[in-house]
Amino acid sequence: MSTTNQLGTALITGASTGIGATYADRLARRGYDLILVARNKPTLDKLAASLAAETGVRVQALPADLTAKADLDRVETVLRDDSSITLLVNNAGTATLAPFAKADIERLDQKIQLNIVAPTRLSRAALPGFLARNRGALVNISSVMSQMVQPGNSVYGATKAYLLHFSEVLALEVAASTVRVQANREKTPARFSAKPTDTRCASSRKSRSPISFASAPPTWVCTWGFMRARNSRPWPASAWR
Repeated sequence: MSTTNQLGTALITGASTGIGATYADRLARRGYDLILVARNKPTLDKLAASLAAETGVRVQALPADLTAKADLDRVETVLRDDSSITLLVNNAGTATLAPFAKADIERLDQKIQLNIVAPTRLSRAALPGFLARNRGALVNISSVMSQMVQPGNSVYGATKAYLLHFSEVLALEVAASTVRVQANREKTPARFSAKPTDTRCASSRKSRSPISFASAPPTWVCTWGFMRARNSRPWPASAWR
């Protein structure tokens, strides 16, 4: 951890591009040290070097394919052993939409491994340490597609619906601690930015409510699905997950 860093370290999966890279940028500028996980080592190394130079925080690139057991085990070990980690962002995911009867079963299996198995195992690796230290947060990136019942979306939407349910139950299970759990349903830009106390960004302490950081720093806001800094640029309309 950086000597001046009191926030700890954020580990972000799928961090080389898109939503993951945006989380990395925002969190580094808030002062978090970073561990960036993705398959594309050159892109990951470039981003890590850029963020470290621009923000002064420690940024570690950890190339890994989360559908490969050896790589997944390696990231789990980091989460279990590195007590500086205070935030896990499960962002890595893949989307392919096709009628189920015509879908490539191997691609569906890979999707389930990346969208469900990996975030489940990584959450299990991180959460005991968060609870033992009574400090930490877990963010799972879901999708509005989890709510869309339409042809071609049988497996992808189901994997994202899993993350919503998984996150809401975890939020209830950790409610007695200061650990927080959030599920973000990213989509095209929303027309509002809710304060952390808005009912659409309700505390994980409140049962049967949306999940967010009611106790988040005031520079964080919860949009309809994507948490970002106030005054930051909206997420591109083409950036569906």
